[in-house]
Amino acid sequence: MDVHLLYVGIDAAAITVLTLIVVRFIYLAPRNKSTWILVLIAFNTTCYLLSSRQDYAFYIPDILTVDLGSFYVVANLARNSTSALLVFLCHLIFRDGRPIPRWLFGLFFLQLFLEEPLAWLVGHDWSATSPYLALLFDDLVPVGLQIFLIGYAFHLMLFERTADLVEARRQARVILLIIVGIQGILSLLVERIAFQFDIFTSDPRYEIHVALVAFGALSSMVVAFLLMRSDIVQFIDPISEARDQKPEPIDTTAIDAGRVEVALAEDKVYRRNGLSVHDLAKHLNLPEYRLRKLIHDHLGFRNFNMLLHHYRVQEVAEALADPSQNGTPVLTLALSAGYQSIAPFNRAFRDLKSMTPTEFRGTTQNSSIES
Repeated sequence: MDVHLLYVGIDAAAITVLTLIVVRFIYLAPRNKSTWILVLIAFNTTCYLLSSRQDYAFYIPDILTVDLGSFYVVANLARNSTSALLVFLCHLIFRDGRPIPRWLFGLFFLQLFLEEPLAWLVGHDWSATSPYLALLFDDLVPVGLQIFLIGYAFHLMLFERTADLVEARRQARVILLIIVGIQGILSLLVERIAFQFDIFTSDPRYEIHVALVAFGALSSMVVAFLLMRSDIVQFIDPISEARDQKPEPIDTTAIDAGRVEVALAEDKVYRRNGLSVHDLAKHLNLPEYRLRKLIHDHLGFRNFNMLLHHYRVQEVAEALADPSQNGTPVLTLALSAGYQSIAPFNRAFRDLKSMTPTEFRGTTQNSSIES
């Protein structure tokens, strides 16, 4: 019984730390979407812990088990939606307000449909009548979708990390990768795949589950410790105005910021193919860390690639609005502005102008004629 009380204590510690984390973020950033996704992830994790006390009832003394009754279905859906919520959280934090792709929502709803509603439609005894279909749609496809979603979350954590100009957010990528990502993939691979297909013997299953929960609890404590930072909201808030933040009190800040703006607006260094923060820092003879801060604090950009898109798209937009350049193909304008192909240019143009380059050309020139 003493060992099982220790296991209960680990579950309670995990729930307590998760509660402290979400309360802290709700207090600091109650209107931020990322905060409420964190709340949902904490709720889902609590559902995972409670439902596990029902799943592993065979290994636990009766007094320490939990019978969720009809709420078990809700808890199961909640815990299995965590992979998608992790993707949405990473998208909100690291993609600077760009909309979440619709296909991600489609995969999310498909996965949830296969977790529970499909069983309601075909009946819970279909594993006996159609075992191969049940294996495919009850286990393999949902698990495959969850693995894909977690993999995509890893991609968002790592993608453009070197171009990220916010140090706290660069650290958040590592924290999410190590803590949330590893915890999620271990729980998914071990508990849903290894246990389902009897890769382990029955004896250590519950102990392995407890070890995973303990790892999650310790990881959450690290996050709780980081919450004491005064700038903790930067870990989850990619949209706040960067210009409101005070730059470091360095005498040459204004001069160096002016040099950055001249290099971009007048020298048009953004036209260089493959321009990176390192390249621009070398061009300006500035330390790379200082250039990141100058762009962040004075130009208001939190991502170097978004800075390049801003200047490149603006140059093309001015050319598209010029009737004398009607005969110049959009591709030519995009290439001259620094793009290497049309696809990334089209995406950036739609994100910044909310229309295609062709639509922009027609709209702006028609407005000029009417005025």
